[in-house]
Amino acid sequence: MPSSFPASPARHGSPVIDRPNGDDGPTLRRLAHDSRVLDLKSPYSYLLWRRDFAETSAVARHERTGEAIAFITGCLPPTRAQTP
Repeated sequence: MPSSFPASPARHGSPVIDRPNGDDGPTLRRLAHDSRVLDLKSPYSYLLWRRDFAETSAVARHERTGEAIAFITGCLPPTRAQTP
C-alpha cells in the first residue's frame, strides 16, 4: 500500500533543515494537502505562518534542489500581555 505522505528523506538524500522563507507558503500547503492527514488551511494562512512563526518552525529541504519536502510548525505564546 503506498504511503500518503511525501517521499521519505532517503529518496531525496540527506535533507537540510532550515527556517521557512517567503517562497515556501504554496509548497507547504501542497505538502499538507498531499499528506491527507493534516488539516488543510487557506493559502493565506501558510503565508502568514512562514512569516510569523519562522523562528519556531522548521522546513526540511532537498539537499540539491532546496525544495521543501517536509515541515514542522511551532508557536510560542506571546510573553507580553498586550500583543499588537
